[in-house]
Amino acid sequence: MKYKNVLERFYDYIEKTNSCWNWTGPDRPNGYGRFCVLYKTYSAHRFSYLLFKGQIPEGLSIDHLCRNRKCVNPDHLELVTTKENLFRSDETRASINKNKQQCLRGHPYDSQNTYIHNNKRYCKICVRENVRKYQNKKKELPLKSKVQIPT
Repeated sequence: MKYKNVLERFYDYIEKTNSCWNWTGPDRPNGYGRFCVLYKTYSAHRFSYLLFKGQIPEGLSIDHLCRNRKCVNPDHLELVTTKENLFRSDETRASINKNKQQCLRGHPYDSQNTYIHNNKRYCKICVRENVRKYQNKKKELPLKSKVQIPT
């Protein structure tokens, strides 16, 4: 039996379409393909990037420009920061919140009504309303009477 080299094995798992190279080999529960070489398991898209484009610097992730997790086409893979990768996705909490145009009560997130603290947006109208509610509630609380302790 003739053993295939790594490149031949890798190509065996690729089904090319007009644009994407879809991974048909084993995959992970999250939908990303996986490929094993010398007892080490790689994400198929990361292995494709290593094979065709070179090293992946520490601290960077690979983003699928085509939004297809099965795609291993090196032309569809781009190095980005993890933060940028999360913002580009349609499914992460970070990207969903970044794309919101209004707060939960329907007030707009615009330059007049939004302030940012610790990289989080706050609606000024809602904050003012919550402060007023807190202050009113605080006024309604009974004053604590002094309790005398018997000696």
